[in-house]
Amino acid sequence: LVRFFNNPAKYLIQKRFGIKLEEMQLLSDERENFDLPPLERYLIGQNLVKNLVSGATLNDFKSIQKASGQLPHGNVGDYYYAEMTIEAQQFIGQIEKFSAAGSRDSITIDLDAAGFHLHGRLLSLSALGYIHLRYARRRVKDLLKAWIHHLIYCHAAPADYERSSYLICKDSAVQFEPVSDSLSILKDLLKLFWQGLEKPLHFFPKSSFEYADRLLKKSAG
Repeated sequence: LVRFFNNPAKYLIQKRFGIKLEEMQLLSDERENFDLPPLERYLIGQNLVKNLVSGATLNDFKSIQKASGQLPHGNVGDYYYAEMTIEAQQFIGQIEKFSAAGSRDSITIDLDAAGFHLHGRLLSLSALGYIHLRYARRRVKDLLKAWIHHLIYCHAAPADYERSSYLICKDSAVQFEPVSDSLSILKDLLKLFWQGLEKPLHFFPKSSFEYADRLLKKSAG
């Protein structure tokens, strides 16, 4: 459901028509690596935050990253790692109150809505609510994912669970308040999902977000 709303046209082409548009694969570079490309930096940063949250030591993780070839060799790799370590520790400081609040048991999802059967598990639950961490700049697709999960969470969470959700990124944080009619909204999304499996749905996440954001700011002003 999340993948569909991130790109309805792509989902229709791939899932209904069986057409997969492969992206061009770059040949591996046989030269010595003295730089850290953005994608590698993102992957290392994500793993670094996960290890810090789980209590792993920074030195142990550094050795693993160097052995995997993701970090450049020598002093260059040490420089990049030290820089990313500082950024990751600052991010951990931002989410400290959520980790300190204690965790909640995961929730099993098994429900019927609008002719669909939804099943799975909701993880990363805190005493403060449902926590989404993304160690990168916030994207529209992150908001969509967090919103859809939030609707399901509000419907399925036990009565003693805090029904707020949080999306925490490097550049911003968003809180979703409890939604009383979450199942009704979820059914509307599932109906749009069904429409999008029959013909292209005229929904473009980035431009839709920009339009809605400017419209709300204009009405508030």
